[in-house]
Amino acid sequence: MTLDAAYALGDEANRGHFAPGTYADITILTRDVALGTPDEIRATAVIATIVGGQTSFCADPEFRP
Repeated sequence: MTLDAAYALGDEANRGHFAPGTYADITILTRDVALGTPDEIRATAVIATIVGGQTSFCADPEFRP
């Protein structure tokens, strides 16, 4: 969620930015999809997903909490 969307919900203190204690759902990819060709975007893999501050997926078992 962007800060503007969080503001519209009246929850900009907890959402819309990265800071300790705020909600953050993050997906970490192997490349910047904004700079990729369609084929590169299709080949992009998910490295990890964090939902509500908890790792819900991590491709590398060595780094799982």
